[in-house]
Amino acid sequence: MIYRVAWVLVLAFLKIAAGFKIIGRENQVPSGPVIVVSNHVSNWDPLALGTALTRQVHFMAKDELFRNFLLAWLLRKLGVIPVKRGRTAKSAIVESLKVLKKGEVLGIFPEGTRNLTGEILKPNAGAVMLALRARAPILPVALSGTREFRKMKAIIGKPIYLDQYYDEKLDKKQIDKISEDIMNNIRQLLKTA
Repeated sequence: MIYRVAWVLVLAFLKIAAGFKIIGRENQVPSGPVIVVSNHVSNWDPLALGTALTRQVHFMAKDELFRNFLLAWLLRKLGVIPVKRGRTAKSAIVESLKVLKKGEVLGIFPEGTRNLTGEILKPNAGAVMLALRARAPILPVALSGTREFRKMKAIIGKPIYLDQYYDEKLDKKQIDKISEDIMNNIRQLLKTA
């Protein structure tokens, strides 16, 4: 309930204040587990990405945000998963897999941090590793205009299914290659913005 109310209010605000447009809504995965991935250049990105999709998106966020009791309560109600920055937190992986096992949507920014250059950074492999473990498709989304907070767009690409890899044991190099291919997909979407 809190998520849906927040979703409506944030979407209305972004449309009015930043001209937010959503392209490719028909590419959403309507049910089952999915990992949505995007470029990350602004603090507005989680809000834009979350409102671009009609299903609730569970994000990971730095654990410092959970130090304030009231903010921690709200973030948990919104489905946010705390993560310790700078290292792989086993609890974050476990919680992320729980979200996916329940058939829900997990939002990840593969670059790992806000990219202040505007160029897409080398991705972390976490999204692909989780997708393989949960047998979930990856939905690429390109965000533009979030840094300037004007003419904002979310361009939703077609889902990427990794079925051919589910029963294979991939090494780090192969997972990194798939991760880079997904970021290249986002780069191509950005060119249409």
